[in-house]
Amino acid sequence: MSTLKYSLILFVFLGMLLLCGCEFQDIDKRYFVMSIGIDSVPDKEKLISVSLKLAIPSPNSKQKQDEFEVSSAEGSTISEAIEKIKTKVSMELEFGQTKVIILGEELAKKDLFPTVDWLARNRAIQKIALVAIGKPNAKAILDIRPKSARLPGYNLYLSLSKSGTESNFITQVRLFDFYRKIYEKGWDPVLPIVTLQGNGFDINQTAVFAKKNILHTSLVLNPKNTEINNMISKNQPHIVFPIQREDLNFSVDLLSTRSRYSIKNVSAKPATLHITISGNGNIIESKSPLENKELRRYEKLAQEVIKERIESYLQVIQKANMDPVGFGLKYRSTSWRNDTKWEDWSQAYPTIPALVEVKLQLKNTEMIQ
Repeated sequence: MSTLKYSLILFVFLGMLLLCGCEFQDIDKRYFVMSIGIDSVPDKEKLISVSLKLAIPSPNSKQKQDEFEVSSAEGSTISEAIEKIKTKVSMELEFGQTKVIILGEELAKKDLFPTVDWLARNRAIQKIALVAIGKPNAKAILDIRPKSARLPGYNLYLSLSKSGTESNFITQVRLFDFYRKIYEKGWDPVLPIVTLQGNGFDINQTAVFAKKNILHTSLVLNPKNTEINNMISKNQPHIVFPIQREDLNFSVDLLSTRSRYSIKNVSAKPATLHITISGNGNIIESKSPLENKELRRYEKLAQEVIKERIESYLQVIQKANMDPVGFGLKYRSTSWRNDTKWEDWSQAYPTIPALVEVKLQLKNTEMIQ
């Protein structure tokens, strides 16, 4: 019995010698990839260009930290292009810190599905990474070196994540959410557009993607419609509406908003889309004196302007047969589950009349009487 016991221990010990430990690279032998840019290659449809913004660590924390290099390569696949980039750098590429993914404008016009599918399936890339479209291309956006930057690519992250600046013109989209909406019937995915401007960038437009056969840009919302889209779909506050009615010219800041919508009588025509926007705010600017006793009048004028803006936005997305808000998903969740219902909605959506109601409460004119 003793001999058997010692033989078993010896067998286990020899087996442990054959086991190999996990592979680990020291932190000083790694390049941290802060941002990824993916572009199509002009005149080469079968090739794709990948650019990586690599952070260069500094031993002195008091020095300026915005030191980086952008390394690019072309390949028939994203993986091949990254392998080519590895031949140009001296350290291992680490994607665990990748916070921003920029997709080229021309690539977005073709078919983004293979690219997004690779990003979503790659275990090295965080699914909470922010995704946007780069105009004119992704590499041009990664090359931006703003003077206010302290970390490589951090300015772009602060804008897209709204951790720094908060703007209603910016649509926040993360990788997992964009990938989910590709397969979600009744909700078209969107991405913010980052436009190169000198040595900086501007983010005030939103691209809406069609996904029937291929995933490509089908509609670009201008800044005004981007604001309305964020207000309805995300209930974003602090939207400023300039009001020019009668003899008045003032601006209203919505401190909070809440949107509700419902679809009625899709199968039994006429179908209607009901949208209710509730909110409260203040008058933050006026070119003429305003009185608190006329507050109800100012509310009515502001409600008319906001209603017109929403109706104009709805006309744009319905004409393009795009649904960035998710009206179709709302219909699916409140209707019987069968294919006929969805076909009825698909046919009715482009021409369905919208009944918009705005309930606005102004607190005060913020003016000394």
